[in-house]
Amino acid sequence: MKLDKFLYLIVHLLTPVLTLVVGLLWGHFVSAKTFGTNVTDNLSVVAIYYVIVSVIWAMNAEKIRTLATKETQPKTR
Repeated sequence: MKLDKFLYLIVHLLTPVLTLVVGLLWGHFVSAKTFGTNVTDNLSVVAIYYVIVSVIWAMNAEKIRTLATKETQPKTR
């Protein structure tokens, strides 16, 4: 898998899902929030994360692509 696709997968899928699961578990077992409050709080955090990460990704997309192609090209002496 190419580096840029791997980074995209981690940043846009794995991290938000992990954040949501951990937040839901924390809210249920530690904070003892109601289910509705817990879900809305955690989905709000994930939505804010997505907005910030999408802006950062859009600003750096070309640089990430360039670094990924450099990384996959064979090194010459």
